[in-house]
Amino acid sequence: MPGGLFAEVLSGRFDGGVAAVDSDTTMELRGIRPVKVGRRWMGRMPDGRDLIAAIVAFCRQAGVHTAAFSVMGTVSEYTIGAFDPAQQVYVTENEKAPFDIAACRGNVSRKGRGLFVRAHICLADARGRVVAGRLFSPTRLLEAEIDMLEITAPVFDRHYDSSLGLDLWPQQIPETGTANSQEPWTAGSNESK
Repeated sequence: MPGGLFAEVLSGRFDGGVAAVDSDTTMELRGIRPVKVGRRWMGRMPDGRDLIAAIVAFCRQAGVHTAAFSVMGTVSEYTIGAFDPAQQVYVTENEKAPFDIAACRGNVSRKGRGLFVRAHICLADARGRVVAGRLFSPTRLLEAEIDMLEITAPVFDRHYDSSLGLDLWPQQIPETGTANSQEPWTAGSNESK
């Protein structure tokens, strides 16, 4: 019989990669909880639109308040940033050139009376140069496809955390709240936040 991880999986002894942790090193996970999943959409996004604005417009049209998404495709312009904790700001860079989306994952949640998209993106050009960071507008789509999963409960609300200078989900997530439902991808708002 083979040894190592493969043998553990076959024998039923594999614990899923969960390591034993001492009680003093156990991390509190009060902000991580199960969610109720709603609708799922997959499809092509509107060419030429700003990526964040297109996601916000779709969510407004579909009545989505909380979601997780991934995007693949190509952009003609990008704006990405890296967080500087000392200044509590994102340092951004913008480039107008075609880049493939190697990976883009993010979420949508409420912030005040609006919607907030938080996403990170990894982009590659034709020479193999890779850039990555927090996604900002403007990031223009040449073409892209999205896979979005609605979260119906709880509805996540972002609030400003003055100790970090970021709009974050709360440490304790409420168990109540559901999202409304309507119809998807039609022309909509060009808001980015």
